[in-house]
Amino acid sequence: MKEESSKVSFWAYDIFGYLLPGLVLIVGFAKSNQWVYDNVHLHWTSGSYADYAIILGIAYTIGHLVSGLSSFALERLLLRHILKYPTQQMFKESDNTSKYVKLFFPGYFRPYSKDFQKSVKDKIKKEFDIEPSEEHDLFWLSWSFVCANHPVAYKRATHFLELYGFSRNMSMSFLMLVPSTWFVSWTNTMNGYLWSLGALFAAWILFVNYTKLLRRLNDEVYRAFVVSKP
Repeated sequence: MKEESSKVSFWAYDIFGYLLPGLVLIVGFAKSNQWVYDNVHLHWTSGSYADYAIILGIAYTIGHLVSGLSSFALERLLLRHILKYPTQQMFKESDNTSKYVKLFFPGYFRPYSKDFQKSVKDKIKKEFDIEPSEEHDLFWLSWSFVCANHPVAYKRATHFLELYGFSRNMSMSFLMLVPSTWFVSWTNTMNGYLWSLGALFAAWILFVNYTKLLRRLNDEVYRAFVVSKP
């Protein structure tokens, strides 16, 4: 019997979802903290490929930690309990969200038309013979069906997944840079208040982009689900 060799693929998400957010955090602290700068500079200027690999490896590992924090703090706490998941917004009966909140998250709280909501739920009933009572089930049943029956839409949705993961994790990296002025060895690269405000502003912009991309992912899944055939 011929042995099958397993291939290890370095997915794009490994770069955009983990490596880049980790590098941003390292560079940010290197620019603002003398101790971090000394250690990073030592490896970066050595001219050794092994030292470059060490920095990239550390950045990649830190990126996983950032991803875990962002998943918990930004998605499970902030998004889930305050803004609510896109499916909850798309399948609500009416939109009573404050206009001031909408100003910061344009389009995020807009519900689907009643006819389209009914189309999705009717197809769920037809394909799976159940009536999901939770938005979580509504999304994952639709997603599973699209994965199996609409490869083009699945590819587009996966692309949005990569993009929203990048924005969420980068937002967390900048958020973690906000208090860097409080630590010992702050290098006074710039005014501490401006540094923190700049990092907070970048984190906010990326978080807003994350919510937009997450909704686009959900929208892609539901529209593809309605038109897909088994």
